[in-house]
Amino acid sequence: KFYLFCSAILFTNLLRLILATAVHPRLALLTSTIFKAADDLWHAAIILLLLMLSFAGIATWQFGDEWHQFRTFGATLKTQFEMMFGEFPENWADDPNMSAYTMFYFVVVFLLVQNFLLAIIVQALMDVRQDNIDLETECEFFTDMWLAIGVHWKAFRRGWPSQFKLGRTMMKWQCKKSVGFKELKALKIFSSDEKIGEFLDYYLQFPFLEPDAVGEYPTTSQEGGEVVDALERRLANLVGYKVQTLRELAEENIRIAEERRSLKQQKYSNALAKVVVVGAPASSSGQTLCSVENSKNGEKETRLDSALTSTNEAKDEANSADTAIDEFNSADEVLTWLESSKVGAPPSNQSSN
Repeated sequence: KFYLFCSAILFTNLLRLILATAVHPRLALLTSTIFKAADDLWHAAIILLLLMLSFAGIATWQFGDEWHQFRTFGATLKTQFEMMFGEFPENWADDPNMSAYTMFYFVVVFLLVQNFLLAIIVQALMDVRQDNIDLETECEFFTDMWLAIGVHWKAFRRGWPSQFKLGRTMMKWQCKKSVGFKELKALKIFSSDEKIGEFLDYYLQFPFLEPDAVGEYPTTSQEGGEVVDALERRLANLVGYKVQTLRELAEENIRIAEERRSLKQQKYSNALAKVVVVGAPASSSGQTLCSVENSKNGEKETRLDSALTSTNEAKDEANSADTAIDEFNSADEVLTWLESSKVGAPPSNQSSN
């Protein structure tokens, strides 16, 4: 019992050592792979268990009297476990029934299920490696150790506030994408402005902490766009709203442009109708010739000038709407233009239309 207790302590310490490697992403390959593949491994283990029990029942019933490896159900399970690693019973090819059983077990368990398990583990390992590549804040293990020790020494020597105090204060902030001199000075935990400058200079040496560049035209990085899309999808799920795709947005904009064109053309037709009511026929170019009686010339000319002005304005607006809608006649044209355009470029005549 004493040796059993000591063995339990040793295995517990071994487990704690494995879990302790999760302190750094580069060392956490084992633990991260297991955690990421745990769900798939669990379901694959259920399939493997069912197959092993089924094969063990068949082998015990059929070969238990002739083969000592299959006399009991437990012995059969032990034999099948050895067969998973290539250790098959001796002279198994001499018995046709044993040959058929062994080949079927080899194909189902050894080739298929066992390779399923390996594929799940390899895929989880590749996902963990990709996560480490995308993680910008980590370096090599010993480099991170040196930086962690060095920042504490610099904070003590330069009089910076403790990381615990600074982090507890900054956790109260909301919707802060970046922190600068003004925000740190407002905390009132640095002894002087020079300390704030030294603090910012130290952390700006890391590329992932550099602020986004601001140019003449607003730009959005790919990572920022993905974050915005993710937030939009989450909010849409909360309120039960379906997020529109780029094609749907383009089709909606085309529909709105067509409605505006119809309204412009209707306004143009109404203006022409006013001219006709006054008594001046409308030509195809929108110009009108007035023939009125000399006695009412002054009054009618005033009314005709007003109508002509409205007609020409309505026609110009209708032509502008026609030009805009002719630029993009379908959602496919809008999508093609968006793909060929660069983010942040100055708007052209086509994009403004």
